[in-house]
Amino acid sequence: MESSYEKHSITESFHQYSDMVYRIALNSVRSISAAEDITQEVFLKLLEKQVTFESMQHEKAWLIRVTINYCKNYLKSGWFRKITELTEDIPYSSGIEYTLEQKELYNQLMKLKEQERTIVYLYYYEEYTLAEIAKILEMNSNTVATKLRRAKEKLKFQMKGGVY
Repeated sequence: MESSYEKHSITESFHQYSDMVYRIALNSVRSISAAEDITQEVFLKLLEKQVTFESMQHEKAWLIRVTINYCKNYLKSGWFRKITELTEDIPYSSGIEYTLEQKELYNQLMKLKEQERTIVYLYYYEEYTLAEIAKILEMNSNTVATKLRRAKEKLKFQMKGGVY
């Protein structure tokens, strides 16, 4: 059975998904240089593996899964533990002005556990459904729903000035 998805070049994949991969990595590892390295590693893996995808969604999900795995490996590495004292300030964006409320939301998001941040990101920014997130993260969809609900509760509480 042939798929209607036409495979495109690694260059096209990079242009289409590199920002997403970078944002997921930055959200997870909180280091600009590490996020850049992870982004490169993810696309090198795509080039080396020459994976055949059924659809754009399949390709996007694969890239997200690989990015998350690279981030987990980075966070477990001795290298990460050695450089944590030298953390970089993460700019809110290049050239975009943000309100104090948006900056505060970003700061509170960074206080969530990595898995909670990933779920929030995939749900609100990449607009994945709970079932799709569960498949990408290899979790039960009820667990994803619970983690998303708890993350929203934490954010709401923290934004009102509470400490969670």
